[in-house]
Amino acid sequence: MLFQNPLHPLANLPEVLGRSDFVIEMQKRLHAANLFHDDAQKVEYPGGAGQFEGECLFSVEECEDLFEVLLQLQKVAGVAQTSTNLLALGQQMDETVDTFNGILSLRFAVERGAPSLNALLGGLEAKDSKLVDATLLRQFLVMVNYRLESQQDAGPDLLPLEQIVKAHSGIELSEFRRHLSFAAPVGVSLNEVQGHLEVKHGFGRAKLPGFLDCVLLGEHFCAVEHLDVSPLDLSRFFRIWGGSPGGQMNPLHLEEQLLHLPLEADWGLEPFAVEQTFNALGLRCLQLERQKKKDACLPPQAILELTRSDGGDLEKAEVILPSEAVLRERFEVLWTQCVGDRMSMITAGGEGFLTQEKVEKETKEAKEAKEALAAQAKEKEAAGSAKMKEVCTDRFLAAARQLAQQPVSRRQYDSIFPNVSDILAVSNVNLRAGQVVVVRYRLAVPATFGTRNIGC
Repeated sequence: MLFQNPLHPLANLPEVLGRSDFVIEMQKRLHAANLFHDDAQKVEYPGGAGQFEGECLFSVEECEDLFEVLLQLQKVAGVAQTSTNLLALGQQMDETVDTFNGILSLRFAVERGAPSLNALLGGLEAKDSKLVDATLLRQFLVMVNYRLESQQDAGPDLLPLEQIVKAHSGIELSEFRRHLSFAAPVGVSLNEVQGHLEVKHGFGRAKLPGFLDCVLLGEHFCAVEHLDVSPLDLSRFFRIWGGSPGGQMNPLHLEEQLLHLPLEADWGLEPFAVEQTFNALGLRCLQLERQKKKDACLPPQAILELTRSDGGDLEKAEVILPSEAVLRERFEVLWTQCVGDRMSMITAGGEGFLTQEKVEKETKEAKEAKEALAAQAKEKEAAGSAKMKEVCTDRFLAAARQLAQQPVSRRQYDSIFPNVSDILAVSNVNLRAGQVVVVRYRLAVPATFGTRNIGC
């Protein structure tokens, strides 16, 4: 309806748009005053009336990311232009939207009918091949539809079986996973993605096959890393890791980013930011120790020694907990080892990808403005790091107190970080099927500890 309604701001778009033209059109049309004005229902003008009114809903980087995602969707739908840098609108865009709706239905079926994506892929694989079997996929969708029909309330609409089977059968499992990623929830934490790479490959390592553009990076994450990351999040990470719009990313830039803990919140209190940073800090402690010794566990500052105050009744006995000052000193040592003076505030593209021609044309005032913005960003980074350090310290103390509340029958040693223990390390405490973990186990033969990356 957006392209058929002449009164809508997105009406009368050209049939084909390049990247720069698409950004200009979106910046011109998608304004809050234009879309959500108080008198919008009373007065409407064709072709996007009131253009350039108010602040644009999307930044330039977000418009470029949207352009890339739509290009990829058109390739999946089979309506992409001959030129890889042109986006087709009109009827081709309608078919692209239909393809996306089919992916949404498939994603809904996976979440309703399978314990996890990895478990489903094992059941859909055709015999002696890596392709999705049409019969097995249809049986799975029929089972999900039967569950939807059996619900007492009206429930959601039934799944379009034949449309989904036709679009997603006979393809490789990695491509099937990539199709589903288009409907993945947006807002994945950078800490969790980098933590996955750190758990699987080690401190500061990503093991990319070479220079990759955003599309190839997404294919690598689906086929090799088995990550479920939406294209919008992937585009954001691609910029953060040093990739340029429409260009490629140097794998060394990613591994350089992996050496620093990212600050995903300017002031450190966005939802889940503290817990994600705290988990990443525990994982970083473990990986730094394993750089020195392969069978190492956490450093002593991250281990809490629990002893009973008396030898009486177990339920009445109290656990001796180190003083708050001692725990703060321990956390200060861990923070200095893992973070240093400050965290690395994430910035996505923009000024970092100016061409040489643009750099030469830059005026003195523009350079001064850029330097001022860089100084302001540095101040934000320092303030955000200080705030994150403060709240992570409180989280460290709370975790130690929580451990002290458990009954202790003898002297024991527990990890203060919830995602790292003596036998298991993960990037996040929310375990799911297929997640990469590190298991530390004792061999039966005369030897020390060994490690192995396995799927949960």
